[in-house]
Amino acid sequence: MYIFFALLSALLLSFSDILAKYSLDKGTSNFEYIFWSHGIIYISCIIILLIYLGFRPLKLLLNKDKIKDILKIKFDNTRYAIILSGICGFLALITIIYTFTISKNIGYTVAIISTTCLFSLILSYFFLGSPIIPKGLIGILCILVGVYLIGTCGNSFPNP
Repeated sequence: MYIFFALLSALLLSFSDILAKYSLDKGTSNFEYIFWSHGIIYISCIIILLIYLGFRPLKLLLNKDKIKDILKIKFDNTRYAIILSGICGFLALITIIYTFTISKNIGYTVAIISTTCLFSLILSYFFLGSPIIPKGLIGILCILVGVYLIGTCGNSFPNP
């Protein structure tokens, strides 16, 4: 079942990326895009989700926690990790949107950005102790070769 949801996520992210590139190519500023798509829309969706979960808790989103416990301010390593994750995600968003602005082919750009799996594999080895098996090393090599091939396609606008 996780493969279905992973593919659905990839499809939805692809639509999001294509719509972002369309908006940026039509003159939307990077900040305007981030403000509306990840600011206003995310806040609206979170508010709707909070209201919904208040009436009908979903285990897949809450585990065994209650909304009021999740919203409490607390200072522990998990919360610090969540906050740092949000900061890293926001900085990544800014660089992704800028990259979309300066690239000719969003498909190549997204492929390079998708090296997230490569970095996640390596960083999880160091920070979480996750093992890397030989098949994983072959995958890393394939990703690096693919990124090299994509990088040599000339996927940027010439400087004026």
